Amino acid sequence: MATRAKPDGREHGSTYPLLGILVLVLVLAPLLPSVGAPGLALDFLLTSVIFGAFWVVHRDPRRFLAVAAAGASAVALLWAARATALPLLLIAALLVFASTLIYVVATLLRLVLRARRVSLDTVSGAIAAYLMLAHVWASVFALVELLAPGSFRGGGAPVIADAHPLEAMLYYALVTLTTVGYGDIVPVTPLARNLAALCAVSGQMYVAVLVAALVARFVARDVREG
Repeated sequence: MATRAKPDGREHGSTYPLLGILVLVLVLAPLLPSVGAPGLALDFLLTSVIFGAFWVVHRDPRRFLAVAAAGASAVALLWAARATALPLLLIAALLVFASTLIYVVATLLRLVLRARRVSLDTVSGAIAAYLMLAHVWASVFALVELLAPGSFRGGGAPVIADAHPLEAMLYYALVTLTTVGYGDIVPVTPLARNLAALCAVSGQMYVAVLVAALVARFVARDVREG
């Protein structure tokens, strides 16, 4: 009789804190824009995302050092941009933030796809990676808007960026990634349109490929244990 595979110690419980933080960002970000200075609440939430990313890789010293260095740089640049209101610092912060998240998304997908069994932590990691992908695209859209103001329009007017345009861009990235497309924010330049199309395609490909992989893993386990 086939023996049940033991849980992989590298993945057990490692994605829950990050997923919890990402859900809080999703729930709280739209409710807190008027708390304190413009964008202040979102800056705190984004900082929390970085700390959640630390936990994902805390058992792998090499990956932890990479995420810690990049994440600390992103947080420092983000708060320096808030303190100085310098656009160049904000652009640098978004670049490092997006790069850090891409690395963490790749790490999460590696953990999910290499897991010996489909567990709650596996599903948690898959959901966390999807939400982090939305943050990556939001950072990309925010960079485009900062470098070429008016690339995105809401209600016929350019998207206004006070502290940073992530408040609107995170919402837009989630709507585009899920291909809901309400149309209240639209890309108007060729670059913005192409990136929006890539965002929509990446969201559909993510769901199709990852769900297929998880289902195949689940069925394979049942066959082995049957």
